[in-house]
Amino acid sequence: MLILRSKKSFLKTNEVCQELNQALNLAFRKKCDLSVEIGEYGETPLELRERLYQNKLQQAFISLENDFKLKVFKKHFSAKIIRDSVQPI
Repeated sequence: MLILRSKKSFLKTNEVCQELNQALNLAFRKKCDLSVEIGEYGETPLELRERLYQNKLQQAFISLENDFKLKVFKKHFSAKIIRDSVQPI
């Protein structure tokens, strides 16, 4: 079963469900019976990816805030970290 958020419910059509089933049948080389339900529970792969990215971003910002050399720049040159420019590696 796949869960589709209600704001994306327009994507659930008979044609799409049939195509997904056919693709699964080919991929697994056996009969699959996929159902697509509309719901708000659970975490989608996109939501998981966004949550993990936000965690990494927060850790990157914390690392920069605690970096000794950056603290020196901030103290002596009034440097500031532009939050929107921080990207995790």
